[in-house]
Amino acid sequence: MQSMNISLPEPLKEFVDRQISAGRYSSASEYVRELIRDDEKRKAEERLEALLLEGLKGEETELTSSDLKDIR
Repeated sequence: MQSMNISLPEPLKEFVDRQISAGRYSSASEYVRELIRDDEKRKAEERLEALLLEGLKGEETELTSSDLKDIR
Protein backbone atom coordinates (compact mmCIF):
# COMPACT_ATOMS: atom_id res chain seq x y z
CA MET A 1 0.00 0.00 0.00
CA GLN A 2 1.28 3.44 -0.89
CA SER A 3 1.56 6.21 1.67
CA MET A 4 0.34 9.77 1.12
CA ASN A 5 0.69 12.77 3.40
CA ILE A 6 -2.02 15.41 3.46
CA SER A 7 -2.21 18.75 5.20
CA LEU A 8 -5.43 19.87 6.86
CA PRO A 9 -6.37 23.12 8.53
CA GLU A 10 -6.93 22.66 12.25
CA PRO A 11 -10.78 22.68 12.08
CA LEU A 12 -10.74 19.82 9.55
CA LYS A 13 -8.20 17.84 11.56
CA GLU A 14 -10.37 18.26 14.64
CA PHE A 15 -13.38 17.03 12.67
CA VAL A 16 -11.50 13.90 11.54
CA ASP A 17 -10.31 13.32 15.10
CA ARG A 18 -13.92 13.54 16.34
CA GLN A 19 -15.00 10.93 13.78
CA ILE A 20 -12.30 8.59 15.06
CA SER A 21 -13.10 9.33 18.73
CA ALA A 22 -16.76 8.58 18.07
CA GLY A 23 -15.72 5.09 17.01
CA ARG A 24 -16.87 5.43 13.44
CA TYR A 25 -13.34 4.88 12.11
CA SER A 26 -10.20 3.35 13.55
CA SER A 27 -7.82 5.85 11.92
CA ALA A 28 -7.60 8.95 9.76
CA SER A 29 -6.46 6.71 6.90
CA GLU A 30 -9.60 4.59 7.16
CA TYR A 31 -11.74 7.73 7.14
CA VAL A 32 -10.00 9.17 4.07
CA ARG A 33 -10.20 5.82 2.22
CA GLU A 34 -13.96 5.72 2.82
CA LEU A 35 -14.35 9.30 1.58
CA ILE A 36 -12.45 8.43 -1.59
CA ARG A 37 -14.52 5.27 -2.17
CA ASP A 38 -17.74 7.26 -1.67
CA ASP A 39 -16.54 9.87 -4.17
CA GLU A 40 -15.67 7.15 -6.72
CA LYS A 41 -19.12 5.62 -6.29
CA ARG A 42 -20.85 9.00 -6.64
CA LYS A 43 -18.95 9.80 -9.83
CA ALA A 44 -19.79 6.37 -11.30
CA GLU A 45 -23.47 6.92 -10.47
CA GLU A 46 -23.39 10.38 -12.07
CA ARG A 47 -21.81 8.89 -15.21
CA LEU A 48 -24.44 6.14 -15.37
CA GLU A 49 -27.23 8.67 -14.92
CA ALA A 50 -25.79 10.83 -17.73
CA LEU A 51 -25.59 7.81 -20.03
CA LEU A 52 -29.15 6.76 -19.18
CA LEU A 53 -30.45 10.28 -19.88
CA GLU A 54 -28.50 10.34 -23.14
CA GLY A 55 -30.13 7.04 -24.09
CA LEU A 56 -33.60 8.30 -23.22
CA LYS A 57 -33.08 11.38 -25.40
CA GLY A 58 -31.78 9.30 -28.29
CA GLU A 59 -33.65 7.86 -31.20
CA GLU A 60 -35.74 4.78 -30.51
CA THR A 61 -34.75 1.67 -32.40
CA GLU A 62 -35.89 -1.93 -32.27
CA LEU A 63 -33.63 -4.47 -30.65
CA THR A 64 -32.11 -6.94 -33.05
CA SER A 65 -30.95 -10.44 -32.28
CA SER A 66 -27.42 -9.06 -32.58
CA ASP A 67 -28.20 -6.46 -29.89
CA LEU A 68 -29.53 -9.14 -27.56
CA LYS A 69 -26.42 -11.23 -28.16
CA ASP A 70 -24.22 -8.22 -27.28
CA ILE A 71 -26.23 -7.58 -24.12
CA ARG A 72 -25.77 -11.16 -22.95
